[in-house]
Amino acid sequence: MRVLLSGFQPFGGRKINASWELARAAGVLAVRLPVEYGKAWPILESVIEDLKPDAVVALGECPGREFRLERIAVNLRGAEAPACLTALPLERLGAALTKEGIPNRVSLCAGDYLCNEVFYHLMRAHAARPFPGGAGFIHVPRDAHRAWPSAARSILRSLGPRPR
Repeated sequence: MRVLLSGFQPFGGRKINASWELARAAGVLAVRLPVEYGKAWPILESVIEDLKPDAVVALGECPGREFRLERIAVNLRGAEAPACLTALPLERLGAALTKEGIPNRVSLCAGDYLCNEVFYHLMRAHAARPFPGGAGFIHVPRDAHRAWPSAARSILRSLGPRPR
């Protein structure tokens, strides 16, 4: 399965963004997105169109010590569908992370910043042309790349075929 991970460039004066560090170290297709409205989604959309991945997992950084498996993307800027649900297997993702000792929880709000906007557009793209392996968004703690370097592998394993 061809999986595409995205992460964001550093922002707020920091030198590292854990979302990008996890994405690029995962050993799969990865794209780094700018932290700028109107630019992040078009870049991800273009990469999706070029590579045609089977699954897309967008990562973003958040404060705190747990991975947030985002369930709902909210449309904050337009008149289209007001909200979209993730297409990731959140229970399997959570179980895989927990098995590795990685704290996590399902979140009902991806925030009101760029992460939510990318998540919303990704789910609209999935609605138009579904990714067989799923699509969605996960917020990762700011130190995730150091504290849990295996987290991306756990996420990737949970995207595989569903057990029967």
